[in-house]
Amino acid sequence: MVKKNFAKRAFLQMCLAMSLALLGGCSYSASSTTETSVGVDVNGKPQVNASASMNVERSADGKTANQKTSVSWDSQTGANASQEWTKASAKDGVQFIVENVVLRKGETEISGYFTKDGGSAIQMKDVTLSFSATEGNKVIWSDEGLFGNVNIPVRPGERTPHTFIVENPGAPAYNGPFHFEYNLTY
Repeated sequence: MVKKNFAKRAFLQMCLAMSLALLGGCSYSASSTTETSVGVDVNGKPQVNASASMNVERSADGKTANQKTSVSWDSQTGANASQEWTKASAKDGVQFIVENVVLRKGETEISGYFTKDGGSAIQMKDVTLSFSATEGNKVIWSDEGLFGNVNIPVRPGERTPHTFIVENPGAPAYNGPFHFEYNLTY
């Protein structure tokens, strides 16, 4: 009974910590599921398994981003956590599609284009870009940049090319294959 209560309490504390980390001053909607099981294996040792998943939708200034977070704990293998953000999508239908990323010593160059659904053009003003480049489970580089006064008009049905250059003296030069994930807000 003590191990069951401890596992449940520890698991709920992990869920609460994840929830608080997600909140930051916008409107949110969330749904979650939790599951805990306690048993005995064939050797008479206690087995405790717990899992939780949470889906959060964050809306701010007409833009919506979704996050899915999962945590599991097993008495044999320990804890496992995963987190996944969708690319930010706006109610006005603006997206940035990355076509090429170059990791140079001191800077990251991210080339792509903006697209827009809907019937009217908008003016991109301030853009925040956060990203990470990974090879397998190894993070090669992650950073973010705030680009003020971008002033790019984006018209419906057109591709508006743009290149972001995030300057950082700590940025490594890397020529090998990597996976690139990003989140763009404006």
